[in-house]
Amino acid sequence: MVGPRRGGLGRRGTLILLTLVMSMAGWVTFRRWSATRDDGGTRAPSTLEPVAHVPAGAVLAVELDLEALRAHPATREWLREPRPIEGIGDVSALCGNDPLERVRRLVLAIPGTGDAGFGLVATGDLNASVLLGCAEKLIARRGGTAAREARDGAMFLRDVAAPEAAQLAVVPGRSLALAEPALLTQILAVADGRRKSLASDSRFVEMRRALGTGALVATALLSDEQRGTLLDELGRQGASNSPLRALRAGGFSVDVGDTLRVRGLLVADDPTSAGALAEHVRSELGTQADSSLAKLVGYGSLLARVQVRADERQVRFEADMPLAEVLVVVRRAVALKRLVGEGASDSRGVPTATPRPN
Repeated sequence: MVGPRRGGLGRRGTLILLTLVMSMAGWVTFRRWSATRDDGGTRAPSTLEPVAHVPAGAVLAVELDLEALRAHPATREWLREPRPIEGIGDVSALCGNDPLERVRRLVLAIPGTGDAGFGLVATGDLNASVLLGCAEKLIARRGGTAAREARDGAMFLRDVAAPEAAQLAVVPGRSLALAEPALLTQILAVADGRRKSLASDSRFVEMRRALGTGALVATALLSDEQRGTLLDELGRQGASNSPLRALRAGGFSVDVGDTLRVRGLLVADDPTSAGALAEHVRSELGTQADSSLAKLVGYGSLLARVQVRADERQVRFEADMPLAEVLVVVRRAVALKRLVGEGASDSRGVPTATPRPN
């Protein structure tokens, strides 16, 4: 879509649809992802799930079950509230509808190659005309010029003034992809069988099965090159001997029954490294639980519930948290964020900018 340097959306602006979803991050924990269960536990993602469209080699995949969120009483009404975006306003008011209302599941993916940007893939009963029409209005609001194109059974939308910015591809009734051109090309290659999917990666499948079900499931797989980058970063921070140097993969899932259940997994080089990594995690949890922010917001007691153990090359952590206590913490965090944002806006006389993803 459009880049701010050229009057359009750009890297920050390509998150318009994504921000609508990720603003729910504190609330995505309120439903089981029952469709991924079978008698033997959690199976590999099917081709009906958006992660099946993500190219193999992705370093990060964050999966969300929006259909479950809409069905849960804790989030049903909240998701209907207006969600204004900086520089755009209320997207639902602009478009006449919520562009994500028919999305069932989605995944945010960051590829292993640094020049491919990042992308979002979603599946559901998607109305291409509604999605493309809304995206065109967003581009126009930013001062860009939208262009549609139909090919290979999909509808494409781009900003002619920003050819390197993210583009939207919609397969009517099935899926959408929002990504910069290099990554979008890879996603389309997966769709027609010319490129392998992340869902076919044995490391991803193993990690996904270990994490189990959840309305939010995040997995990260580090290649040798990415581990080298991690080592370089630790060196720059003066932490070359950190247990994190042995990290190969990690992930977590968040699920809800009567309580909120968080499960996580880190994979290290060997059992000795896993033991050191487990101790590092325990130490960090303790530090965060005793922090001033934890005391202000009230999440210290939640962190204290996290149990960490080393198992061969793996570090497993899990916690069962009272849902009511989690909701109180989330509301406090949201209120504090709004208070800080309003204070910064008042001090400068202009609204605060939407932060870029880290």
